[in-house]
Amino acid sequence: MKSKFNIPEEITVAVEVITPVIAKKMLEGNTDNRKLRKFRVEQYADAIKRGLWDIQNDAITIAKSGKLLNGQHRLHAIVEADTAVQCLVLRGVDEGTYASIDAGLSRNLNDALLAATGAGVNVSHISPIAKMMVAFDCGLNIFDTNAMALVQRQDVVDYYNKNNETLEWAKNLGSKADSAVGGIRTAWGVFCVLAASKHGKDKVEEFVNLVTNGVGLKPGDSPLALRNWLSRQRAHQRSATRTNIATFISNFNKWLVQEKISVVRPYSGTWENFPEVVD
Repeated sequence: MKSKFNIPEEITVAVEVITPVIAKKMLEGNTDNRKLRKFRVEQYADAIKRGLWDIQNDAITIAKSGKLLNGQHRLHAIVEADTAVQCLVLRGVDEGTYASIDAGLSRNLNDALLAATGAGVNVSHISPIAKMMVAFDCGLNIFDTNAMALVQRQDVVDYYNKNNETLEWAKNLGSKADSAVGGIRTAWGVFCVLAASKHGKDKVEEFVNLVTNGVGLKPGDSPLALRNWLSRQRAHQRSATRTNIATFISNFNKWLVQEKISVVRPYSGTWENFPEVVD
């Protein structure tokens, strides 16, 4: 049967601009794919509308016959978003080659980051910090699970490749702080990246060291108040990562301006009034 897409006999792979019209035509060949996950389509469509979508290394795959073998969720998202995007497209393969395309285990974030960085990187400690930083950079609500799901694996890999030294430093300093006084390693790591972006690594290390060792602190010093709060948290129930990030930022801001406090009040607000590191 002649392909309705005029697919060449040889296998080709290229980056193509997929418009909603083209996506609909490709979906005409979607005759034997897995069940469509509407939630996934909505996630992808939202990312496209926000301008957060980028070329994925998982190609939209079309067989010689025109049958769609891979990429239905992306194509449906392009139609729903009514926006053209660039996609990697593989054409001309035999259907039998992709008979078990979805049979294997899906690659998770740690797997993707490990593949991109090499075996020497402790990706399980770095990936949650990098993912959270991508969300901050994009202005996504970190309290919203659906918003966080918009962060793609490749986004995290790209962020790591651009900021690997800072992430390694933040991961090490965060692990040190968590081991000493608690507070959740990821929360410390994200705070360190955010604070260092405005005040440099030395200033952040000074603050974290005061909290962790308590040397020279006096009543009213914000690092001492944070140290005492973390001690109480550690003895009972650890608070959430996002709450801790906000609490660390608020305490750091007070320390920068030498504001005296006796008790730390953990952050209990929403994303709309989430604290920012002061200049």
